[in-house]
Amino acid sequence: MEETYVQNVYLGGLIKTENVERERSKTGTGKKRSCSHKYYIKLGNRNIQICRNCFASIHGISKKRVDNVAKEYRDPTVTTPAQSNRGKHQNRPNRIPSEWVSKVDSHIRSFPRRESHYSRNKSSRYYLPPELNIKRMYELYLKKHELGLEASAKPIVSFDFYYR
Repeated sequence: MEETYVQNVYLGGLIKTENVERERSKTGTGKKRSCSHKYYIKLGNRNIQICRNCFASIHGISKKRVDNVAKEYRDPTVTTPAQSNRGKHQNRPNRIPSEWVSKVDSHIRSFPRRESHYSRNKSSRYYLPPELNIKRMYELYLKKHELGLEASAKPIVSFDFYYR
């Protein structure tokens, strides 16, 4: 579960939505409020009502975020807010398939490696032989896994991806 979603559920439990108690007549064509929000904090087993500014300050969030959380709870039938779907769509045309990622990983792990001479007991790092570098390793990878590509074709795994 997303961390902000869990926080929004907690904050939403401390915000109560009610009907507007009293409508004041206004001059002009402003929109009328559809509901009022009351903000609470828990002290022991008591709920103490506080203002929105104090609520935002205590929780270390902006007033805009308080308003957004309160907006999700306007409907009395809503018990938990809708979970955000940001970044969850599947339209990534340039994503490298997971089988190619595992091929790159297994290729890198296939090289002989050794522990550091000076800090073996302090570090979990391994070092490759000095005659190897990233460019040489990438060239070996292309020879081994992407043989079928034409000379003008772009490789599936770029040097930048292999480096990262």
